[in-house]
Amino acid sequence: MGCRRRAPQHELVRIVRRVEGSLEVGRTLEGRGAWLCAGSTACLTAAARRNAFARAFRAPVSQAAIDRLELAFVPESPVRETGTPVTTGRDDEGAG
Repeated sequence: MGCRRRAPQHELVRIVRRVEGSLEVGRTLEGRGAWLCAGSTACLTAAARRNAFARAFRAPVSQAAIDRLELAFVPESPVRETGTPVTTGRDDEGAG
């Protein structure tokens, strides 16, 4: 929706507008959905700039709702279920 790129479903996230106007991410949530590239703030920004959310949901979407959604898209450091950071696969520790 944002960048208009075609991608496999596993590379996309579904955004749904709730009745109260908030936006949520979820593949199985009820209601009209819009698809964005997973984790791509550029795709989200392009959709917001083009007013694509309001057209996709056929309802107004506030800038505050888009801002909250953008916070959810900001990539954080990956954390395992145990709470320890996930390594990048490079073992720099103990090298010598």
